[in-house]
Amino acid sequence: MSQTTKLRRKDKRATARDRSLARQVSRAFARSRLDTVGLQFVVRDGTVNVHGAVGFAHERRDILQVLKSVRQIDHVIDHIRIVIPQRQAVPTFSVPDSPADA
Repeated sequence: MSQTTKLRRKDKRATARDRSLARQVSRAFARSRLDTVGLQFVVRDGTVNVHGAVGFAHERRDILQVLKSVRQIDHVIDHIRIVIPQRQAVPTFSVPDSPADA
């Protein structure tokens, strides 16, 4: 799991089960090698809320599939947004046809 991904397991209201589940989710993503930069996972009472944005629908699907593989999760609440990457402006160049055009 990336450094920017937050996995809330130190919440004072978190139970031992929540902390255990958070560790299992963290391990599942470490094994998956999926990019979780910008995602936030909140574990409470067997439910995992996942927040953030990805660039493509298949990334969202893969993230949800990893969560589905963690058997101890009772529910997943998906707050993932798909944000289409912006194309970067490509500079245009023109070459004059003749020296007179310059």
